[in-house]
Amino acid sequence: MPRPSMNARAPFAAVLLLLLLASPAASWGLRPPQLPRPLRLGRCSASIRMVSAVEQYRLTPKLLETVEGLRSLPDDKMRYKQLLYMATQCADLDAVHKTSENKVPGCLSTVHVIGELRDERVYFQGDSDGQLTKGLVKLLVDGLSGYTPAEIQVVDAEFIKHAGLGASLTPGRNNGFLNMLAVMKRKATQLDG
Repeated sequence: MPRPSMNARAPFAAVLLLLLLASPAASWGLRPPQLPRPLRLGRCSASIRMVSAVEQYRLTPKLLETVEGLRSLPDDKMRYKQLLYMATQCADLDAVHKTSENKVPGCLSTVHVIGELRDERVYFQGDSDGQLTKGLVKLLVDGLSGYTPAEIQVVDAEFIKHAGLGASLTPGRNNGFLNMLAVMKRKATQLDG
């Protein structure tokens, strides 16, 4: 037996549709769709995000600015390019400071960091023979310089994930980053005491 054509089924579909529309939605166990609240974008939400990053990771204002800048970039490739650019802005450390005392252990690249205390605030300088690592050095040097040892001590290393770099750093580079921050914290404590 041949199947009815679409035109033959059209009256049945129309009647079914009318019955569905005529019956109250409650009798079908359906609720009207809930529309999502509009997202609040702009300065207010950015300020809230920045405040929460300060609270969560205890970032210095300079470090927060850099982290939010990296976070705003569209992808890992752009963040890498930014780190490479930051490396070009990092002044070379004088050879006299490239000693075992200033060397950061556990880095794939050779990294040296020095610090000095002026007016109860710590100022760092650093250098690396690897460009990406040098960009990470610059991020930390700029972000931690000019702050008290106490402000430096509370910075949570997990901020690197918030910056959008955590997942894209190799385990070796991530370990090196953690070691750089640990050495800078240790130097800040030594300078304070």
